[in-house]
Amino acid sequence: IVSLVRTYLEREGFEVVEARDGRAALASIARNDPLLVVLDLMLPLMDGMQLLRTIREEGNTVPVLILSARGDETDRLRGFRLGAADYVVKPFSLPELLARVAAMLRRIGEQRAPAPAQWKFGEIEVDTGTHEVRRAGAPVALRPREYDLLLALLRREGRVATRTELLHEVWS
Repeated sequence: IVSLVRTYLEREGFEVVEARDGRAALASIARNDPLLVVLDLMLPLMDGMQLLRTIREEGNTVPVLILSARGDETDRLRGFRLGAADYVVKPFSLPELLARVAAMLRRIGEQRAPAPAQWKFGEIEVDTGTHEVRRAGAPVALRPREYDLLLALLRREGRVATRTELLHEVWS
């Protein structure tokens, strides 16, 4: 589901940073200062409710949309009490998720979705809005998987990527 949501939001022009466990998510939120967080409750190492509580205890007011299979009223109310801005129960529709994300951004003063990211590394330039890749100003033709691999590496901003991470991120 993470890969599906990520791919869908990126195709709509959003820059997405993912974390596979609660501790990694907490560090990523501190490092990246996101406009909003889409949070699953059933995370390893620190569950989503604890993560949300910790985010709020640290004084971070980032809007959080909970996306969870736990849909009973008790869980939803607890999420809202801890500071969630919205709560979507699985199964869900990707267009509805996009509409909720857009509505949350409007509520926090963003009048439109974030502009497509521009990535640059040496002579390589990538525009995620148009999927154009240039090297020293000249267009580079890449297959879709090659493009996804290039973006996965650029997003790491020089950090090492393991084979397993790349297989998961690019080949799902």
